[in-house]
Amino acid sequence: MASYWGHCSHASSRRVVLALWRRHGWLRAAFDLSPSADRLCARTQPASVTSLVGQARIFRRRFPGFTLVVQRGSWLAALPQADQVRIDALLRLLRSLRRQRQPHVLVLERDYLKTGFKRRVFQSLW
Repeated sequence: MASYWGHCSHASSRRVVLALWRRHGWLRAAFDLSPSADRLCARTQPASVTSLVGQARIFRRRFPGFTLVVQRGSWLAALPQADQVRIDALLRLLRSLRRQRQPHVLVLERDYLKTGFKRRVFQSLW
């Protein structure tokens, strides 16, 4: 996407970019568009990170109406229901959400931040 948007930025293409933005809803789910429509910002991780609760709040605001599946160590929590399952049951949980046609976002732990908190990042969207 960055390459495509970079290519569009070399021309007077604001109308084309906005048309693509309106036509493809998955773009709005995965990216934020700058006010001048010349830059995409990934929604993969929060800009500032505090605790698990703070990170979950940020992802819930970014993806309203989606069930948020968040990793916490070897456990996964499906929010807002707060069902917890072991990480080895991830595929079963995702299949269950898909069978129910429940849109969901998977957020997994990646590494540690300098503050000692785990960094959680957007993994997939369905």
